[in-house]
Amino acid sequence: AVKLGMTLGELDELAAQSESHTVINSYCTVFAGTEVLECIKSGKEPKDIARGLFRSIASRLFEMIVSHDGPVAATGGVVAHCGSMRAALNEVLADEVLLPPLPQFAGAFGAALMAREGQDVAEPVGQRSAPPCGSSTKEGCRC
Repeated sequence: AVKLGMTLGELDELAAQSESHTVINSYCTVFAGTEVLECIKSGKEPKDIARGLFRSIASRLFEMIVSHDGPVAATGGVVAHCGSMRAALNEVLADEVLLPPLPQFAGAFGAALMAREGQDVAEPVGQRSAPPCGSSTKEGCRC
């Protein structure tokens, strides 16, 4: 959003106007920012760049999923308030991503349930971390 000189809300509105998307290949935000600038300089439509950014994020998220034999749910503030992110997730999955009520509070609800059951909410349970972006993109990047 910053590279295009707008807020996330404005980026969301712009992406919603696009019927196509510009492919953004970089996983690292530093390289993606450079790639966005290159797209702007080459005359790509800002709305297509915006939609491409959301698709790039969605693609990266689904690469981190081990498997999804059943439905996939998305949580967090971005999916709660950004229709273009939800649309990109649906497109990349080629199915509808489930959105729970108040997805921006899902983590807090889960922590509250764990605390109520006496579990230590400070310890990660079943987390899977993504590899450093340098392992799948340009050498040397450790964002």
